[in-house]
Amino acid sequence: MTAAVDVRALVRPDRVHHRVYTDPAVFELEIKRLFERTWIYAGHESELPEPGDYIRRTVGRRDIIVARTDSGGLAAFGNRCAHRGAAMVGVARGHVRNFECPYHGWAYGRDGKLVGVPLAGGYPPDFDLEDRRWSLAAVAAVASYRGFIFVRVAGEGPPLATYLGPVADALDNMVDRAPGGRLIQAGGRFRQVYNGNWKLILENSLDLLHPPYVHRSSYPTAAAWEADNPGKPVDQLVQQIKANNISMRQWDELGVFGLPFGHAYMGGFYKDSKIGAERTDAPYLAYKAALIARHGSAKAEAILALDRFNTVIYPNVVLNVHFLQLRFAHPVAVDRTVLETYCFKMEGAPEAMHRASVRCLTALNAPSSMIAQDDHAVFAQTQRGVANVGADGWVDFSRGAGAEGADAGRRKGIGTSELPFRNQFQAWLGYLAAE
Repeated sequence: MTAAVDVRALVRPDRVHHRVYTDPAVFELEIKRLFERTWIYAGHESELPEPGDYIRRTVGRRDIIVARTDSGGLAAFGNRCAHRGAAMVGVARGHVRNFECPYHGWAYGRDGKLVGVPLAGGYPPDFDLEDRRWSLAAVAAVASYRGFIFVRVAGEGPPLATYLGPVADALDNMVDRAPGGRLIQAGGRFRQVYNGNWKLILENSLDLLHPPYVHRSSYPTAAAWEADNPGKPVDQLVQQIKANNISMRQWDELGVFGLPFGHAYMGGFYKDSKIGAERTDAPYLAYKAALIARHGSAKAEAILALDRFNTVIYPNVVLNVHFLQLRFAHPVAVDRTVLETYCFKMEGAPEAMHRASVRCLTALNAPSSMIAQDDHAVFAQTQRGVANVGADGWVDFSRGAGAEGADAGRRKGIGTSELPFRNQFQAWLGYLAAE
């Protein structure tokens, strides 16, 4: 039984027990006490532009619907008819006048309230459409921050803005980069499965020691392309792959940062002409001019100066603010994870800026990407390794321990420090140890 798991025995200041990655009982506790009790990313408001638009998401074990209501607000409720339990919708997104159960025709408004049933006289005399027990079961909370929608399906907790805390500056920066003041989810999306625990993607996203080893085969490919194409403009993909080949000293200089609630981020390391924080090509200069026209020169420079690569919003979101990428992980089993990735288009920006975001999406996170497949392969290899130990096997996270500093209220470590993982497991323990 999951209640018998003593999670406090599984986490030490500088290591965790292998069961946190391999024990199905621990995984079930994670679903119940973490994924179903805290704020989980559910989608973006640009996916729901009109009343009646909806998206379907799985949060923990819950199949939920997030809908745009008639008033323009957001509602989130279980994908389950209050009559006989049939799923209301079977597709990832759509538009409805009302939600109608495909089994017996019970109809619900866009806010989840029951509005009609066939042959209503056949139900008991006290049957009342206004009785909220006949509504679609609402989640505990739904909220949007700068267009990013989060839900908490059960329990109580801090408001979304409090939960995000300092990491909200990453979302702020992404939106502020749009000269038109709005982001639009566009450019397609990838949905992949890797054979490993959900925590591996979060750890890998801030693991600055792994690129020279996990991605060691990709740099020679990029270098060979340059050698075979002398004088040709270097493609964005080539620059992104080459960026992984910086020295260990340079990785350490980037720094990693731990925030409350398990959130964390790393510094940026893209410097070349097509991927750096500052560029000189015509589309970028036109974009920058539009941004200055919106914000003024000083604020526009401050927005563009935020140079980070990956930002983790715990427990399952990874952002790249520069290229407007968002990845979120859905844990399916203790050793199986679905990873969805997409990017955003900046309203008011030249189309070339969006093409660069899409190019980044395909270069780093597509099924055909050398980078993504390197990572997914090592996730599977790690999962096999942590399962292949005795009863008292531990996973070490001691690198950088005792050498952390503070920066504006954030815990700071050198780039190859394992501070982010220790920070995540502090949050993990807080959630799982709570009844």
